[in-house]
Amino acid sequence: MKNIFNFLLLSGLLFFGIVFGLLASDKNHDEISYHYIHDDNFDDQELFAKVTGERHTLIGKGVKFCFRIEKIADFNNNGHEDVLVRKVYGCGANCCADSYQIFSYDGVVFRKTEVIGYDWDGIEIINNSNGFKFIVESVYEGFGNTAMCYNKVETFRMVDYDFELIEVVKDQKLSAIAEIRSSEFEDREDETLYLEYDLNGDGHNDTISCTYWSRWGRMGCQINFANGDTYKVPSTPKRVGVMESKTNNVHDLVLECDEVIKWNGVGYER
Repeated sequence: MKNIFNFLLLSGLLFFGIVFGLLASDKNHDEISYHYIHDDNFDDQELFAKVTGERHTLIGKGVKFCFRIEKIADFNNNGHEDVLVRKVYGCGANCCADSYQIFSYDGVVFRKTEVIGYDWDGIEIINNSNGFKFIVESVYEGFGNTAMCYNKVETFRMVDYDFELIEVVKDQKLSAIAEIRSSEFEDREDETLYLEYDLNGDGHNDTISCTYWSRWGRMGCQINFANGDTYKVPSTPKRVGVMESKTNNVHDLVLECDEVIKWNGVGYER
């Protein structure tokens, strides 16, 4: 009789344990749904979540950016599905890059991560045995953006309720002994700016003349040598710098951060 009683007791405990486990599992995994209201007018866009029927506003109406749901998954492995949102500051135009943010439910309220990235070509999401990784390339371009040498590729993971940076690869800026930068055009956008330097060592200053392209915060430049020769600087860099090094007795030039062009006897080449 005692053995039968113990068996029934253990069976009952096991039954209630299974039921409780199923209820807990259902509560952790099936309670959240995300809803995105889209309209041609970004003032009317909205993102909200429903938790067992209760509505939680994540991004309300009237924000000055557009947004999209990038991915829904349990990024921090806490038993609740999170939502990764792409913030589209250009709202379809190409003035600005995108950033990313995750909203995550902690069992009581939704918490949001920091905003990461200034990205033009989409976030890369990797999911393996070590969890999720997020790779985002920040390239600082756009209307009037003269920032340079800050571009980077960052790899994040989500720890608890925020991003943790685990790897970063940054632009490397080569040094110059003289330079002209697009940032010098602030309040002088319609002018032509000049940098004078004796590039070929003939004892006479040569002139690098640049105009400003405000759409992308960049310059168009030309070299006017003292002997009358001219050379158009390739591309539209944010910086033209004169380097200490020389090729064929003419100073090398650095464009932007680290692109070096050298004199081949007739002109500069990459």
